[in-house]
Amino acid sequence: MKKADLLKATGGTVYVSVKGVDGLESSRTAVKYDTEVSAAPAAKTITVENNKTGAKDTIKVTDLTEGDIVKVYNVAKDGEAKTTSEAVAEGGKEATIEVKDLLESTGGTVYVTVTKPNKDESSRTAVKYATEVSEALKANNIVVLNNDGEDDIVRVTGLATGDVVNVYDALTEGEKLGAETVGDKKTAVNVKIKQLGEQAGKVYVTVTKNNKLESARTAKDYIAE
Repeated sequence: MKKADLLKATGGTVYVSVKGVDGLESSRTAVKYDTEVSAAPAAKTITVENNKTGAKDTIKVTDLTEGDIVKVYNVAKDGEAKTTSEAVAEGGKEATIEVKDLLESTGGTVYVTVTKPNKDESSRTAVKYATEVSEALKANNIVVLNNDGEDDIVRVTGLATGDVVNVYDALTEGEKLGAETVGDKKTAVNVKIKQLGEQAGKVYVTVTKNNKLESARTAKDYIAE
């Protein structure tokens, strides 16, 4: 049986009977049916990467099925989609959107929907995303060795492959004393500096994550030689 708008858009139950050739009708069998609206994506299935200005920002949605289409908005309701994915391919389970400077550099919230084949668009799922700026280092992840007669060392832990560590002599501006990139599959790096000074002092250390901007400077005290 086919009839336009026979069922409620919000879902419900129909009751089906069969009438025999003898004209007698059977008892009714209850059958539930789904809403016309696609189920909203769970926040845990949405990953947002806010990369530095000039690079492509990425939004990935998993737990999808063939034909699903993802839309991304910057408001909770109304407004037009900022971008729309291609339909999920046969056998696919995810959609990835990559658009240059799609997201706000200071961080914010995106609102993501899914539209399944022959369904209406889902409600919007809010997902917060971080700033483009790398998170500042924690002081307890920095160790300074002010050596006597050999290179001084600033050691930073809790890092990831490709992170770039810079060491400065001032909280703002000032001179860069040294820099080093974290090696493959490493989580720490040593920045060697010719001479910090014989007396106690401070260094100011930053990290720049892959496709992120340089973090704020973290101050770390060091003792005299």
